[in-house]
Amino acid sequence: MFETECNEIIHIEFQSTNDFIMPIRMSLYYALIKAKYPDKKIIQYVIYIGQEPCYMKNAIEEEDFTYSYRLIDIKNLPCEELLKSKNPGDIIMAGLC
Repeated sequence: MFETECNEIIHIEFQSTNDFIMPIRMSLYYALIKAKYPDKKIIQYVIYIGQEPCYMKNAIEEEDFTYSYRLIDIKNLPCEELLKSKNPGDIIMAGLC
Protein backbone atom coordinates (compact mmCIF):
# COMPACT_ATOMS: atom_id res chain seq x y z
CA MET A 1 0.00 0.00 0.00
CA PHE A 2 1.29 3.46 -0.85
CA GLU A 3 0.10 7.01 -1.35
CA THR A 4 0.42 8.73 -4.72
CA GLU A 5 1.22 12.37 -5.45
CA CYS A 6 -2.49 12.78 -6.26
CA ASN A 7 -3.45 11.97 -2.65
CA GLU A 8 -4.70 8.46 -3.50
CA ILE A 9 -4.03 5.23 -1.65
CA ILE A 10 -3.00 2.32 -3.89
CA HIS A 11 -3.52 -1.13 -2.38
CA ILE A 12 -2.09 -4.13 -4.26
CA GLU A 13 -2.54 -7.80 -3.43
CA PHE A 14 -0.81 -10.65 -5.25
CA GLN A 15 -2.82 -13.86 -5.47
CA SER A 16 -1.48 -17.22 -6.67
CA THR A 17 -4.73 -19.22 -6.46
CA ASN A 18 -8.33 -18.59 -7.36
CA ASP A 19 -10.06 -17.58 -4.15
CA PHE A 20 -13.85 -17.36 -4.25
CA ILE A 21 -13.94 -15.08 -1.17
CA MET A 22 -11.42 -12.60 -2.62
CA PRO A 23 -14.09 -9.89 -3.12
CA ILE A 24 -15.10 -10.21 0.53
CA ARG A 25 -11.48 -10.03 1.67
CA MET A 26 -10.76 -7.01 -0.51
CA SER A 27 -13.87 -5.22 0.71
CA LEU A 28 -12.69 -5.76 4.30
CA TYR A 29 -9.29 -4.31 3.41
CA TYR A 30 -11.05 -1.38 1.74
CA ALA A 31 -13.08 -0.67 4.88
CA LEU A 32 -9.99 -0.82 7.11
CA ILE A 33 -7.98 1.46 4.82
CA LYS A 34 -10.89 3.90 4.46
CA ALA A 35 -11.29 4.05 8.26
CA LYS A 36 -7.63 5.07 8.54
CA TYR A 37 -7.65 7.46 5.53
CA PRO A 38 -11.28 8.71 5.24
CA ASP A 39 -10.46 11.64 2.94
CA LYS A 40 -8.42 9.70 0.39
CA LYS A 41 -9.48 7.89 -2.76
CA ILE A 42 -8.59 4.19 -2.53
CA ILE A 43 -7.67 2.20 -5.61
CA GLN A 44 -7.30 -1.54 -5.20
CA TYR A 45 -5.68 -4.17 -7.43
CA VAL A 46 -5.44 -7.92 -7.20
CA ILE A 47 -2.70 -9.24 -9.45
CA TYR A 48 -3.24 -12.89 -10.20
CA ILE A 49 0.03 -14.78 -10.67
CA GLY A 50 -1.31 -18.35 -10.60
CA GLN A 51 -0.82 -21.08 -13.17
CA GLU A 52 -4.53 -21.93 -13.54
CA PRO A 53 -6.78 -19.66 -15.57
CA CYS A 54 -8.08 -16.81 -13.46
CA TYR A 55 -11.78 -17.22 -12.72
CA MET A 56 -12.12 -15.16 -9.56
CA LYS A 57 -14.74 -12.47 -9.39
CA ASN A 58 -13.75 -8.87 -8.71
CA ALA A 59 -17.04 -7.56 -7.37
CA ILE A 60 -19.85 -7.96 -4.91
CA GLU A 61 -23.28 -6.97 -6.19
CA GLU A 62 -26.13 -7.31 -3.75
CA GLU A 63 -29.39 -5.45 -3.37
CA ASP A 64 -28.04 -2.72 -1.06
CA PHE A 65 -24.28 -3.14 -1.52
CA THR A 66 -21.95 -2.89 -4.50
CA TYR A 67 -18.17 -3.10 -4.39
CA SER A 68 -15.42 -3.85 -6.94
CA TYR A 69 -11.68 -3.75 -7.45
CA ARG A 70 -9.34 -4.14 -10.40
CA LEU A 71 -8.31 -7.73 -11.16
CA ILE A 72 -5.29 -8.24 -13.41
CA ASP A 73 -4.14 -11.63 -14.68
CA ILE A 74 -0.36 -11.36 -15.01
CA LYS A 75 -0.53 -13.60 -18.09
CA ASN A 76 -2.42 -10.82 -19.91
CA LEU A 77 0.24 -8.15 -19.35
CA PRO A 78 2.57 -7.16 -22.24
CA CYS A 79 5.72 -8.58 -20.61
CA GLU A 80 8.06 -7.73 -23.50
CA GLU A 81 7.04 -4.07 -23.33
CA LEU A 82 7.44 -4.00 -19.55
CA LEU A 83 10.98 -5.39 -19.87
CA LYS A 84 11.93 -2.48 -22.16
CA SER A 85 10.71 0.10 -19.65
CA LYS A 86 13.04 2.27 -17.61
CA ASN A 87 10.60 2.09 -14.68
CA PRO A 88 11.86 -0.40 -12.06
CA GLY A 89 8.28 -1.30 -11.13
CA ASP A 90 7.54 -2.32 -14.73
CA ILE A 91 10.62 -4.54 -14.82
CA ILE A 92 9.58 -6.25 -11.59
CA MET A 93 6.10 -6.87 -13.00
CA ALA A 94 7.67 -8.31 -16.17
CA GLY A 95 9.60 -10.77 -14.00
CA LEU A 96 6.32 -12.06 -12.61
CA CYS A 97 5.02 -12.74 -16.13
